[in-house]
Amino acid sequence: MAQLSSFHAGVIIAVTVFDDATETAQQRTYRLSANSMIRAHPELYDVLVDLASDSRFSDATNETYFSTDHEHLNDNGYSVVAGLMTTAVRALPF
Repeated sequence: MAQLSSFHAGVIIAVTVFDDATETAQQRTYRLSANSMIRAHPELYDVLVDLASDSRFSDATNETYFSTDHEHLNDNGYSVVAGLMTTAVRALPF
């Protein structure tokens, strides 16, 4: 039986939050602050998927990636997120 210390306890993937067309000024301030804190502390996670800096998510009215409510992703947007997550996981060193 393998020793417990030989098992990896898990992986932490941090993800920043992109804006949506319906956020208030207060929500924007909070989101930007949270994203800054995430980026400033890479020691707290194994990999970062920085959705907020991806230009495809910079305009929530772009219905190529966002649904018509301009708040949620559509299938194309989720496909992009899945690709970014897959790339991040595959880059992990274990």
